Amino acid sequence: MTPEQATTFMQAGLFAGYAALLAAAWFVGWRWPRLRPLAFAAGMVAAGHVVFYALFLWFPDALDARQTMCLSFVLRYQVLGIAALSLALAVKRRS
Repeated sequence: MTPEQATTFMQAGLFAGYAALLAAAWFVGWRWPRLRPLAFAAGMVAAGHVVFYALFLWFPDALDARQTMCLSFVLRYQVLGIAALSLALAVKRRS
């Protein structure tokens, strides 16, 4: 397997994993209303990453190197913000 094939395989695996997480988050939010804030947070992280990996796999020319880097930064800030918000909600719920 070439490095390019391995990279494509890993990106496809991440796409599938985040797509499954998105579906699971939707189901959990629908089935258990009390868990909707957490399901929403997980779904938002998953949705951003599904778009990110779909661009790489099916539309590789959609973003140049700088745009790819900027989108990657946006996703990291999204994860940071959602993790902080989830922690704050958990602390508030315990209070």
